[in-house]
Amino acid sequence: MQATKKLTWGAGVVVLIIMIYSLVFKNTPDYIGSILEHRAEVDTFMGSSGDSPLPDTLKSDFQGLNYFEIKEEFKVKAHLDEIPDRQTLTLGTSDGATQEYVKYAYAKFDLSDTSLQLLVLKSEDDQGESYFFIPFSDLTSGEQSYGGGRYLEIPFSNDKQLEIDFNLAFSPYCAYSAKFSCPLPPAENHLQVAITAGERNFR
Repeated sequence: MQATKKLTWGAGVVVLIIMIYSLVFKNTPDYIGSILEHRAEVDTFMGSSGDSPLPDTLKSDFQGLNYFEIKEEFKVKAHLDEIPDRQTLTLGTSDGATQEYVKYAYAKFDLSDTSLQLLVLKSEDDQGESYFFIPFSDLTSGEQSYGGGRYLEIPFSNDKQLEIDFNLAFSPYCAYSAKFSCPLPPAENHLQVAITAGERNFR
């Protein structure tokens, strides 16, 4: 009986959060629910997985990552201007090493009446699946969000348009532990706007 009450209460809190985000930030409830579900999965991984970048000393008291409010205006449609010769780009990393990526395209989009673009890189995961990798920094970097920039990873497609959702922007592993080597955003991806969406500084 007690467990049932807790589950009911927890579900009620989630519904209340969705209603608040819908009313205050003019989001659609389904969208809010999908972002909250994604964040819950990330928090579970961070707090309990053996592959989590968090040191074991922090896992016992882990209460979840910090995020900006969910705002659907930070989900944008970008036009991809593909780079024909697919040059290799060498990025510096947090520990002074380098990593190589393929320069795939420039994603061009508007955000709050400002025209922006990001260099889209192509990479592969451990299973050989291709994905778009977009490391970027913005005016929140080093203040409200991690100073080394944040990442977006999007499944690869051959479409000319790309949906970029900054609510899914996340910090690299070196934001939690110095033992990781994390690529730094290229100069093209230093945005001169504040992306107040996605993951905030970890405390």
